[in-house]
Amino acid sequence: MNRGPKLYLFDEHAGAFQPLSWTRPLSELLHGAETFRERLERRSGRPVEGVFTHGRFEALRFTRLGGRPLVVNPARPAGDPVLLLDSVYVPPPGADAGPAFADRSRSARFWVGERVVGAWLTAEDAGPAFEALAAREDWREAARAAEDVELPGRRPAGLHRLVARNAEQITADLAGRASGRPPADRPGLTLEGPAERLLLDPGAELAGPVHVDVREGPVRLEAGVRVEPFAVLRGPLVARAGARILGGELGSGCSLGPACKVRGEVQNTVFLGFSNKAHEGFVGDSYLGEWVNLGAGTTTSNLKNNYGYVRLRRASDVLETGLLKLGSLIGDHVKTGIGTLLPTGAFVGPGTNLYGSSGPAPAFLPAFSWGAGTRRETHRLEAFLDSARRAMERRGQTLDAEEAGMLGAVFRATEPDRIAG
Repeated sequence: MNRGPKLYLFDEHAGAFQPLSWTRPLSELLHGAETFRERLERRSGRPVEGVFTHGRFEALRFTRLGGRPLVVNPARPAGDPVLLLDSVYVPPPGADAGPAFADRSRSARFWVGERVVGAWLTAEDAGPAFEALAAREDWREAARAAEDVELPGRRPAGLHRLVARNAEQITADLAGRASGRPPADRPGLTLEGPAERLLLDPGAELAGPVHVDVREGPVRLEAGVRVEPFAVLRGPLVARAGARILGGELGSGCSLGPACKVRGEVQNTVFLGFSNKAHEGFVGDSYLGEWVNLGAGTTTSNLKNNYGYVRLRRASDVLETGLLKLGSLIGDHVKTGIGTLLPTGAFVGPGTNLYGSSGPAPAFLPAFSWGAGTRRETHRLEAFLDSARRAMERRGQTLDAEEAGMLGAVFRATEPDRIAG
């Protein structure tokens, strides 16, 4: 990592990334082949020192997805210049991200279009900005900036936009990382497209006949990934460390987080980590959190019958997404029973348990819902935590007191949504 200003991130408009933002800072969301934090660290050449986000995350150490412990709402740095960036700022591929990542002699604010996405701040100017961030106030007014600088790249407007652009982001993240040739000692591997687009890390295992199509984009399988026989993989696609592909077809735009177990038919979908889709059923244009388990036959609708734009109902509003395709946004620790049907643009809050097959689920399910079809009640907190502990123990993980406390805080904060719903 390079010397220079210390890198800090800040979350803004996190509600647009619900239900995933209920249970993690935005920097820990997977988009493309890596998390936002990993991408900004790679492009800037320096580690993230801390992130300003909701206080309920202060006791947590975000190491489960493979990152280092994350300092939440950090103290003011002593005597160091600061590079402050929006957690979900996406630099463009293969290009200089602008002067934000270089040393400067005076402070500057950085813009993408009409939005301020960060700043380079001298040690003197960083102090007021950190004080404003800690007080949940507008740091832009507190930070004195000598100039305004336009940055290339983008700042996604919400979780649905991460789904819509996941395929292109995988391609951007993997640009220039080609292995040069496919492994010659993989019996049963058939490959369509340029060989350099197949990236197999040491330790990735193809356990029998597997078809890989990289004509539309690269496929990367990280260390510890196992692909079972007769699977079909279509790029752009990435499977992160320890993921297991159980068979079926995984279409373009799929990002599988660490230790996920997934069987096709899946298309353009993100699985954050430790989540399971081990059975048949279609999942498309969706985003799933950690510790999700989809029962056999669980199916998402990702296209309206009238081919109209998808509306996304959330706790406080209905969003016109402008997307023709959008499946389900599913929070952490969601469980679905066999035959569960999720409508187009479904919003499923964390801690929800759906069972039975009495008809399609509602388009909006607040956090910690429990029930079948449109009949639901509140998933009791202690019962939920007991189930979460058992599920995590099965994968060699522990629900510690700090994470249980954070989930309890989410339970209490979302109670008005359950009452209103």
